[in-house]
Amino acid sequence: MYHYRAFSNFLLSLRGRLEGYITLHTYSQLWIYSYSHRKFTYAPDIEDTKRVAQKAVAELEKMYGTKYKYGTGPEIICKKRKHC
Repeated sequence: MYHYRAFSNFLLSLRGRLEGYITLHTYSQLWIYSYSHRKFTYAPDIEDTKRVAQKAVAELEKMYGTKYKYGTGPEIICKKRKHC
C-alpha cells in the first residue's frame, strides 16, 4: 500500500499545475471516468472531467485515427443492458 500513498502524495504536490492524470489498462477504445459504480451518479467536477475527456479523445483520434467513446462505465458500457 505504500506505493499508492507515495503516488497520491506526488499528485497532491502538483496541485494547481496538474489538470488530471490517467491510468491506461484497457484496449477497448473507451475513456471511462470516475463514479462508474451506478448510473446517473457523477463526480462534483463532472463538467471539467467531460471537457478533459472530450479533448483527450479528440487528440487521440487526430494522432492515431482511433475513435474513443467517453463517459462513465454505465453510460458507455451498459447503454443497451438493463441490469447495469
